[in-house]
Amino acid sequence: NTSTLQLFTTSSLNSLTPKMSSPQTANKENVCVDVNQKSPTLYKKGDKVQLHGLNKKNWNGKHAVITGDVLIKQNVRRWPIQLKSNKSQKASIKELNIRPIGKVTVVYQTRIKDPVDEEAEYDYQFNHKVDKYKIYNAYSNEKEGEKIMQEIADFRHDELLYSYDWHCANCTQEATKLLSHPISYLDKKQPLIVDVNHPVCDRVQCQVIIEQGHKDMLQKLREETMMKSKENEQ
Repeated sequence: NTSTLQLFTTSSLNSLTPKMSSPQTANKENVCVDVNQKSPTLYKKGDKVQLHGLNKKNWNGKHAVITGDVLIKQNVRRWPIQLKSNKSQKASIKELNIRPIGKVTVVYQTRIKDPVDEEAEYDYQFNHKVDKYKIYNAYSNEKEGEKIMQEIADFRHDELLYSYDWHCANCTQEATKLLSHPISYLDKKQPLIVDVNHPVCDRVQCQVIIEQGHKDMLQKLREETMMKSKENEQ
């Protein structure tokens, strides 16, 4: 089949990617995601946490409550806590030895375009509950963030694939899967994943061509962004 590679235009992709200057309306549900806000302070007074990795073995696994602000000494962050089971037992615990209890809502937002039906370019949004400690780990560990994104993308794959009769972005034959390209905004006050999915058939050649096309599209978007930035400076 002759290649007819059809991906998003850079303007379409640019509209999907959140801007740091203003809130974004995620999709037709008009759920507003303000990605301009900085990531939250990890803990605050009253937060419930779990202790782990302590030399004091009998405290590991116990739940505690943050009782004050962070203490920083010799670049080591410590938090004052008291055990939930015994409020008289208090300590100053290193940040790496506590983990938050509870879950955080992560917004997964994606756009899919069909190469045959010009009007078939749809936005989707889902909310996922993720353990707080996993999100906190992702702040400092890129691989942890990638794992969260991949798990959510995989979870939604079939639902998105069967939401429309998609065609391969390269050969326009029936698509059998989606190629996911998630971008992390997990460090924002409202944790967000922006994913660009391209429909593809089973042919390896089509998958290779689409992946290269996606890279070229991102490079073009970066160049256009830099050019606009220089124009604004003048």
